[in-house]
Amino acid sequence: MVAGLMLTLAPSPIQAYVRFPDLPDTYVNDLVKVLEAPQREQVRSELQAFHQHTNQQVLLVTIPSYRDYSNQHSSFEAFATDLFNHRGVGSRWRNDGVMMLVALGDRKVRIELGSAYGSGWNPRMQTVIDRYMLPDFRRGQMAQGIMNGVRALLNELGTNQLTTASSPVLLTYTSTAGGNIITGIFIAIILVGLIILIPFIIIFAIVKFIFNFFSGNWPQPQYRSRPSYDNDDDRYRSSSSYDDSYWSRSDDEGGHSSGGGASGSW
Repeated sequence: MVAGLMLTLAPSPIQAYVRFPDLPDTYVNDLVKVLEAPQREQVRSELQAFHQHTNQQVLLVTIPSYRDYSNQHSSFEAFATDLFNHRGVGSRWRNDGVMMLVALGDRKVRIELGSAYGSGWNPRMQTVIDRYMLPDFRRGQMAQGIMNGVRALLNELGTNQLTTASSPVLLTYTSTAGGNIITGIFIAIILVGLIILIPFIIIFAIVKFIFNFFSGNWPQPQYRSRPSYDNDDDRYRSSSSYDDSYWSRSDDEGGHSSGGGASGSW
């Protein structure tokens, strides 16, 4: 009986859990309601406009505490990385998504970057946090800090865009006077050559026609039989190629790996 009582009173082991929050919105998931409705719509509008202009997705998330969703992550940064990968921020092909995660209960903020960003981007993200977010957070102005941070982040990303499919590089060719002269000479040589060669080609064709007419050396038609079951009509051919233009936006926003980021506490 004593042994049974001891087993009953013994503390049960803590059950491991990881339950990532549901983040249905493409741009703003303010789970703690830090932002007022007009502020939330303003941030969403700015993130959407940036996405349409650069094809790079930036996601804002606010949560009470990362410990509310997991007891398996050793740090806030580890949780942010796994949440980023679980949600699948940005394009799965370019890995250029960005997530700003604010945990009020932990008094921490992190900007998580996709793997397309090199380590040189981390100091830039740290500047965004230290200069534009933490001062307002420490004064208790959470909404203002988030809005300032989002705008500074978009400005940093827009100023230093990745050279990827999301930000094509347009090549511009500038012609000089010397280049125009050389081009004109080259075109003139080609035209003169054609003018000289065309009469010879015509004369050769006429002579060959007359020779064949009088010699009777006309090419004989060649006939090839084809079995009725050998159907190689192009109308019956199938193609395995596909057009990327038929992919939906949800397919483009798939999971991928994080490449780094920056964090801050207040």
